Order: sequence, then C-alpha cells, then structure tokens
Amino acid sequence: AIFEMDAIGECLSGSSFLFLFPIIKAALTGPRTTPGCEAAIRILWRHTAVLASNGAGYEIVRSMRKDMASAVLELLSHDRSQTFTDPTPSDALVSCYNIDTSADPGGLALTSAELAPLLGDTGALGVKNCRIASMLALASIASQQPHRLKGNPLIENRIWVNCFDQNES
Repeated sequence: AIFEMDAIGECLSGSSFLFLFPIIKAALTGPRTTPGCEAAIRILWRHTAVLASNGAGYEIVRSMRKDMASAVLELLSHDRSQTFTDPTPSDALVSCYNIDTSADPGGLALTSAELAPLLGDTGALGVKNCRIASMLALASIASQQPHRLKGNPLIENRIWVNCFDQNES
C-alpha cells in the first residue's frame, strides 16, 4: 500500500490520508527498516504541505499533526533514521510545523498539544537525533511565530537544557 501511495506522487485527500496514516506510522515505527519505509517518510513529508496552508483537507490533516510529528520522532530515535536522505527525518519534522501566516496570521497558530511531541521525552528530552530535530523545528517555529515561543517557560527550559547538554549535541 505504501508503494502505491508514493507512486501517486502528490497529496492524497485529507480523508484518504487519515485512513492510510496508520500504515505510514507502522512503517516508521521500530528499530528495523521495513519495506516501504523510505516511501513512508516521503508520503508524510508530502502531506506536511497541507499543514502549511489553509487549503483543502487542512482540518483533517491538522488533527494529525501531533501524530505525524510523533511518528517522525519515533523514527529519529533509531539509528536507521540516518539512512534517509530525501527528505531527512529532521526535514520532515520541521515541515510538520511550517505554517504560512501571510494569509491568516492568527488562524493557523500552533496549539500546545501540537507542540507537545517536540517538548517531551521523545523530542527535546530524547536521544541525540530527536533533540537536534526538535531544536530545528523549534527554531523554524520561532521564525514564523515568535510570539508562540517567547515567554513559555517549558519551551525556554527545553532550549536551555539542550544548549547546555553534556553531550554537546
């Protein structure tokens, strides 16, 4: 099913993506690379474009932003994530949080629930790859919606922890 979704080469409808997302998530989960895993990250990345704008299928796919980010962070927690290049899991995670605020500056704002994966044990407090990707995503969010991160003690704490991490990642 993953190869067929990838062969389409464009975004599925919001409802179709919602229906097929568990297959994509399963391919990205776990320490072993399953057939179609590379295609699964491409499909997920392709659908992040829907999250960036208020286009068709936005509400359906937006409800999945947290799960999409969690699936990418799960992939990043394993060494096999380093073999992905087009896109990298870090690129896919950052894309999950890209927002075009030019059309509706307040309408596409990120919620605390959507940010939760970046700040938890699998994100900013996770393994090195997860921490780096989470910091890249937070930097992207800060450039698009600086008011969203400024003054939030939890976000500031996670950035502080990563800036002064003993591993110097």
